[in-house]
Amino acid sequence: MSVQLSENITMWTRRDWGAVHPSSVLKVQPTPKEAFLHHTVNSLAAHVDTLAEQKMAVRAIQRGHMRENGWSDIGYHYLVFQPYGSLDYARVFQGRQHQYVPAAQANHNTGTIAIAVYGDFRTDGVKPNTRHAIATLIRTRHAQVALLGGHRDVFPTSCPGPKLYAAIPRIADNINAATFALASMMARTEMSTHFEGGPCELCAVGGNDTEFDHGYPG
Repeated sequence: MSVQLSENITMWTRRDWGAVHPSSVLKVQPTPKEAFLHHTVNSLAAHVDTLAEQKMAVRAIQRGHMRENGWSDIGYHYLVFQPYGSLDYARVFQGRQHQYVPAAQANHNTGTIAIAVYGDFRTDGVKPNTRHAIATLIRTRHAQVALLGGHRDVFPTSCPGPKLYAAIPRIADNINAATFALASMMARTEMSTHFEGGPCELCAVGGNDTEFDHGYPG
């Protein structure tokens, strides 16, 4: 059954959209302290606005991740659809269950929540209620998250697109979290004051997660 995250934001569960079971045992992760945003690079997202169409789209993403990428399940923990057409509110869909390591940020998956927004945010704008839905999702389901970033913060990719990436500081403010980019910059600056030779690169916090190391290149 669907879960009401707030008065206006609903999360549709795996059962609601017809998820297939994972093809193998998934790796349990520690309590996530970081969340990362992705985009699905769908240029016609504005036309996927009915509940039936959105459920079909989530099933297609799961099918692609499992059949084409060879993963055990859909890689993301959540997918968010912007409100188009007659819709006033964004819709949230549960993906991989959050207690399991995602397959979303190569070499930086363990201890994270992976959230994909359906669309192509190289060109699409981010609607205010989409920002609100992401903030509501994290605040109500993952209040322990202290850092919010985009895929490109930990992997050489343009994901989640410049327009969604630009929305991260505002969403982070709404959940009292820091941005991953700012935290990384501050950490590098601090490290440079303690070691000769200038700032060093931060190590990825992901560990050896077999399939989860590879993530979705975005």
